[in-house]
Amino acid sequence: MLNASERYTEKVTPALVACLESMLLPRKIGVLIVEDNELMRHGLRAVLEHGEGFAVLGEAEDGVSAIE
Repeated sequence: MLNASERYTEKVTPALVACLESMLLPRKIGVLIVEDNELMRHGLRAVLEHGEGFAVLGEAEDGVSAIE
């Protein structure tokens, strides 16, 4: 067992906290919903937002709109 003088200590910086959070916290997959049917888009958004593994980043009604 290490005593206090033998332990490695480092100042906790915001960058270190961000690094640790990115390794330890659950990650969400970003999703862009592209669907021409408005009702279907809203339904997909509701399902994805209700779940835990996804973050809806936006939605578009077609591929051209999604790219813009």
